[in-house]
Amino acid sequence: MGRIQGYMEKAIREAKVHTSWTSPNEDYESGVRTFVERCLSATPFLADLTAFAGRTAAAGRLSSLAQVAVKCAAPGVPDVYQGCELWGLSLVDPDNRRPVDYGLRARTLEALYAEVARGPHARRALARQVSAPEALADGRAKLLLLHAALHARREHRELFLAGDYRPALAEGPHARSVFAFARAHAGNGGRAALCVVPRLVLGLIEAGGGRIRWEGAIPVPHGLPRRWRDVVTGAVREGDALPLEALFSDFPVALLVSE
Repeated sequence: MGRIQGYMEKAIREAKVHTSWTSPNEDYESGVRTFVERCLSATPFLADLTAFAGRTAAAGRLSSLAQVAVKCAAPGVPDVYQGCELWGLSLVDPDNRRPVDYGLRARTLEALYAEVARGPHARRALARQVSAPEALADGRAKLLLLHAALHARREHRELFLAGDYRPALAEGPHARSVFAFARAHAGNGGRAALCVVPRLVLGLIEAGGGRIRWEGAIPVPHGLPRRWRDVVTGAVREGDALPLEALFSDFPVALLVSE
């Protein structure tokens, strides 16, 4: 309750219509606080809100993973905030100034490390486990992806700092629900990266009963290698066109580096 009221106070003051930071209108602000309190105490409203949130959360989590992959693979410096390694379920300030549980993040990353160290099969199984629809809510998938992507950037520094950008267009029934691009750098031993992520997926999730049954492929841009390794799962993908079903079989997004 207090978090929403704090958010609303900031919103109405910065709108500067009925109140502001320099000239607060206590009567108006009190009315807004009461409005929020009554809304969040109304059972019918909460039922509708819970249903809406449950319906959209799955698509939101996939969109968040897509954003992490894109910002780590795109040209420029990825905008990564300390403390946001798991899902960042915060509103704007003052809500986003709450203490961060770094101990939880350290323990979670240590557990992921331990599982990856068990070998290739365990690594792929871990990716499937943490990204299953029922497991996505705990945020481990985001931490696993962020760690793998940043490690890839460090390992292939020139590729991600100076590599050129090449669009990659999906083909097939689900082409409009995919965004993809490649990075390539001649001075990096011909190394390239390929980022493939989902978009506009709510309808696909609901049509598949909670899981997307991907149809289509990503033709590899001209002149790039035809053998790739997924930095999260370790899976190898080969060919002139990479099927979406295979790319997303172990994890909801694909960030690959050529071999």
